[in-house]
Amino acid sequence: MRKLVFCVLLILSVSSCALGQSPRSKDSKTIGFVSIAFNLDRPNQTAPFRPRTLLTPAKDTLYQVSFYGVVTAAAENAQYVSASLNWTDDGGPEQVQFQIPVTSSHCGTGTFNSNACSWITTVRVNAGTPLQLGTSFYPSDAQITYDLFATVLVLQQSP
Repeated sequence: MRKLVFCVLLILSVSSCALGQSPRSKDSKTIGFVSIAFNLDRPNQTAPFRPRTLLTPAKDTLYQVSFYGVVTAAAENAQYVSASLNWTDDGGPEQVQFQIPVTSSHCGTGTFNSNACSWITTVRVNAGTPLQLGTSFYPSDAQITYDLFATVLVLQQSP
């Protein structure tokens, strides 16, 4: 019986050490196995913003980036807000864009397993290079008010 109790305690202590991983950076938070590297909370935006650095990893890192955006008010000529995510991987500079359309029912017009208000992508960012986010309006002189939210999760980090 003592051997069984010892084995159980040994297994529990080893597994708790393995599962109790420290956060990936001083600014990240660990939730179970997921580490939140960055959160963006920008409600009531009335102007686009040039690409800004969200983070710059010390090691090559695989991230999942989730966006949610919605237009809350727009002039008649406005068509959409475009959010651009920029990074560098082994193939060189990369960019993806997420368009937030200006229509009253745009969230229900997405493709299978998605909606037009949200978007999720996976990116691998090389060490020492930034992950950046910026927005623009179409047309560029449009009057638009929008909310933009994003979360960057660490999925994998090079040793």
